[in-house]
Amino acid sequence: MEKIKFTKSSLEKLPAPNKKTTYQDIDTRYLHFVITPKNTRTYYYIRKISVG
Repeated sequence: MEKIKFTKSSLEKLPAPNKKTTYQDIDTRYLHFVITPKNTRTYYYIRKISVG
């Protein structure tokens, strides 16, 4: 997983990869950006929570 600074221009410049690729934001630890070979772009906020 590559870490980059998420800005509108930096995310728009990322090319469609040969396989699913995930990027993590440098400033927001749990924010991820996934790009698929068909150029589908998705944001994820991934964080574990404690229950109980």
